[in-house]
Amino acid sequence: MNTKLEEKNFGFFKVACAIPELKIADVYFNSKEIVRLSKEISKKGARLIVFPELSLTGYSCGDLFYQSHLLYACWNALGDIQNQTKELDCVVVLGLPIKFESKLYNSAAILFAGKILGIVPKSFIPNTYEFYEKRWFQSGSKLTGREINFGKEKVPFGVDLIFSENGENGISIGVEICEDLWMVSPPSNDYSLAGATIIANLSASNELLGKYEYRKSLIENQSAKCNAAYIYSSSGVNESSSDMVFSGHGVITENGKILNETNRFCFSSDYALADIDLQILSSERLKNESFSEFEFSKNYRKIEFRFKEASMLKSANSVSRVFIKNPFVPEKIDKRNQNCREIISIQSYGLAKRLKSTGIQKVVLGVSGGLDSTLALLVSVESFKILGIPLKNIYTFSLPGFGTTERTKNNSKRLSGLLQISYETISIHESMEIHFKNIGQDPNQFDSTFENSQARERTQILMDLANKLGGIV
Repeated sequence: MNTKLEEKNFGFFKVACAIPELKIADVYFNSKEIVRLSKEISKKGARLIVFPELSLTGYSCGDLFYQSHLLYACWNALGDIQNQTKELDCVVVLGLPIKFESKLYNSAAILFAGKILGIVPKSFIPNTYEFYEKRWFQSGSKLTGREINFGKEKVPFGVDLIFSENGENGISIGVEICEDLWMVSPPSNDYSLAGATIIANLSASNELLGKYEYRKSLIENQSAKCNAAYIYSSSGVNESSSDMVFSGHGVITENGKILNETNRFCFSSDYALADIDLQILSSERLKNESFSEFEFSKNYRKIEFRFKEASMLKSANSVSRVFIKNPFVPEKIDKRNQNCREIISIQSYGLAKRLKSTGIQKVVLGVSGGLDSTLALLVSVESFKILGIPLKNIYTFSLPGFGTTERTKNNSKRLSGLLQISYETISIHESMEIHFKNIGQDPNQFDSTFENSQARERTQILMDLANKLGGIV
C-alpha cells in the first residue's frame, strides 16, 4: 500500500441517516433506542447521525403533545441522551417537541460530546390535506438570537444556527425539518449561502402513490441547487397508521446524487451510511457564482465544536464509497440511452441551425472508422433529416495514410454504405512521403510530427473539397 496515499486527507466525511424502532409516546423506549443506535453507528465511523422528526415521541402523538407529562419526559430524556452519548465522537441530531415561552415548537436538538450545541425549531408548519400540524405547533421562522434554559446551561435556540467544526475541513451543518424542504424557498437555501456544506433534514413524510420518487427527486434537486450534502431521515412504519402510513425513508445525497438509502417499511431499526466528499462540494461552490456574487443579509450564529479525532477519513481502506469505472457515464442502461439521445439532439440541432443560417446544404466529412468521425457522421445525418435535406448532400471521404488499418477503413466504408451516403477514398501516402522527405521526417518515427502532419494534410484536402463542392467541413 502506498504510504503517501494512506496519510492523505481524502476530504471524505462519514454520515448516517437512522430510522429507529419506535413506540408512540414511549419516550423512555425511544430514547434508549436512539442511544443504542447512535453507539452502533458511531462504531462504524459515522461523525454525523440524523434521526427523524419528533423521533423522541413519534410524529403521530396527536393531542398527546398537549400533555405536560410527555413534554417533561422529553426534556429529561434529552438530558439522558446527552450523558449517554458524551463519549461518542459524532454529532447526533434528533427530533422532539420543545415548549418555549408558552408555545410548542417541533424542534431538532443537536448534540455533541455531552453538550447540546443548539435547538432548531421547524419554520414551516403544514396544515393542508392529511397534515394538521398547526393544531399543536407554532412556526419558529422568526426565532433568532434566542436561548433556552436547559438545567444550568443556556442553549442557543432558533433558526439562525449553523454548526461548524472548528477547523479547515469545511464541515458546516444546517438543520431544517420536513416541510421546510417542500417550500418555495427552503431554509437550506440560506444555510448554504451562509456556508453550510451539509444539510440535515428530520422528516415525517407519509407514503402516497408516487410520493417516494417525487421525494427523492426533491432531495436530489435541493442538494444539487445548494452544492451540498443532504442527509434526510423520515419517520418509520411504527408511527400510528390512523391517518397516514410512514415508510422510514432515509436518503444521503451529495451535489444532486444519491449515495445511499435505508430500506423502507422496516419495523426494526435501520440506517444508511455514506462518505460525502466535502472537497468536491467546495470545488463546485467556487465555480458557482451564486456563492460569490449573492449579497447575503441574514446573520447566523456559528456554533463551533471540535471532534476528538481527525474528522476526515485518512485511510484508503476506511473509505467505503464505491467509485464507478466510468464516472461520466450513467450506470443504468435506460439513463445512458437517454443521455446519448440528448447528446445527439443537442449536436444535431446545433449543426442544423448553422446550415439553416448559412444556407449551405452540403457537408464534407473525413471518416476514419473511429468514434469521433462516426459521431460526426451520425450527427450530420440527423441534422439533414431535421431540415429535410437529401442525404446525398453528405460527402464522406476516407483519407488513409501511414498507420491506417484495414479494419477502421472498412468500418467507415460499411457505415457510409448502410446510410446510403457518398463515399470516396483519397490516399495521402504519396503526398505525405514527399512532405516527410522535404522536412526530413523519418516515416518510422511515430512522434507528434508524424501524427499532426497527417492530420493537417487531411484537413487541407477536406477544406479544398468543401470549397469545390460548396459545402462545409
